[in-house]
Amino acid sequence: MARARCAASPDQAPSEIGVSRPVQPPERAILRWQVSACEQIEFVQARMGPCGLAGHFHDVWSIGLILRGACRFSAGGVEYHAPTGSVFILPPYELHACGAASVDVAYAVLYVEAAVMQQQAPRLAALVHETAQRVWQAHAGVQPLFDEAAHLAQMSAACRWLIALERALVSTPPQTAIRSSLTETLHPLQRLFHTRWAETIGLAEAELSLVGSRWHTIRTFRRTTGLAPGAYLRQLRVQKSRRWLTEGHSLADIALQLGFADQAHFTRTFKAVYGVPPNQLKKLLTRAPNDGLTVSDPERRD
Repeated sequence: MARARCAASPDQAPSEIGVSRPVQPPERAILRWQVSACEQIEFVQARMGPCGLAGHFHDVWSIGLILRGACRFSAGGVEYHAPTGSVFILPPYELHACGAASVDVAYAVLYVEAAVMQQQAPRLAALVHETAQRVWQAHAGVQPLFDEAAHLAQMSAACRWLIALERALVSTPPQTAIRSSLTETLHPLQRLFHTRWAETIGLAEAELSLVGSRWHTIRTFRRTTGLAPGAYLRQLRVQKSRRWLTEGHSLADIALQLGFADQAHFTRTFKAVYGVPPNQLKKLLTRAPNDGLTVSDPERRD
């Protein structure tokens, strides 16, 4: 999988003297990344950038708010347009792609472990699964919640936050959506990947745990997940690697341990998922006492 590319149209003439140049949108950037003390909730603030991100997934729930501008993306087999103030919620492992629908797009995302959602906010999870809804229209009561989200260091506060969001969204009319063509049932090969993502998985060994031919497996896997098995496993390993970045491992070691061809291969896959290279995120991440991991905001001025 490759990140969506931006290129000038071949018919676009060079700018001439006296002709104003089009406004260039800011580049993709992660401005803040904070992990709670319980390490099961992460808060991220970022700019979209002009290219957006091609099809990818996360191994956790993604609960986000468009802070500025408008975003267009596809998720669950549905195309969405999300203007400022819209809330988006994506379940784990669901393939989605996103792009800027305005010059400047900023958003905040809360990444929540599946176990936390299941135990503390089952109604919110059911709301997403049962309606196949991924985007909710702007709601005045949601913005203050995301202002608080950056401070969810403890699980008790996070639980109260999820309940408050659930109440706000239940009273918000959803956008019209059709049922996703992708099944929510995990493919047998997905289960194998999820339990043994850090191991070397031989093709022959994988085939022993599956029913049907290799080509049947590839076809059904792609239909279930939206990705080929190899691409899915690489993305899954990149997702898991984000915690390793703070543990002193070099990028070359991480790439080797996770079965990538080399550091460059790992970096390309990481950037396709997160929009920034791993070394940039690694430099920003610091461990704060009693407050999880924090990322300093390069644009903040004290």
